[in-house]
Amino acid sequence: MIGTQEGLSAPREIKVRASRPSIILPTWSPDGKYIAVTDEGLNLLLVEVATGKVTRIDTDTYAHPERTFEPAWSPDSKWLAYSKRLPSQFHVLMAYSMVEKKPYQLTDGLSDAVSPAWDAGGKYLYFLASTDFGLSSGWLDLSSIDRHASRGLLDGARG
Repeated sequence: MIGTQEGLSAPREIKVRASRPSIILPTWSPDGKYIAVTDEGLNLLLVEVATGKVTRIDTDTYAHPERTFEPAWSPDSKWLAYSKRLPSQFHVLMAYSMVEKKPYQLTDGLSDAVSPAWDAGGKYLYFLASTDFGLSSGWLDLSSIDRHASRGLLDGARG
């Protein structure tokens, strides 16, 4: 539902036909034209506000209690960065080009890369990375419960 701030008019409904009905983490683009959402079916969806058109951008590999995608828009709304879980349980950083309509993998998967964030100018993409994540990756395996990953802040220039 999208309505005016003062709530004086009826809100407009956008129906998101997700594979599972729960929508998680709606994230508006800075230009207000799109909303990135995650559904319970492990999909990252892009909703065009003006038309209500919904496009699946990506699908995650595994269900996990910690949501993975963490979408983050570039300040110019041309890129949507997110993290995605690999079969190894490590995350890679991805960037979806709104111009080319396709995703790019930014990290190699040898470290666990999460929590993307753009700098105010849109030149740098910051994220957290861990090389000791492997021992804590199996959330259903109780042997990993006391293994806590350490993370460091990294940045990468947008190419």
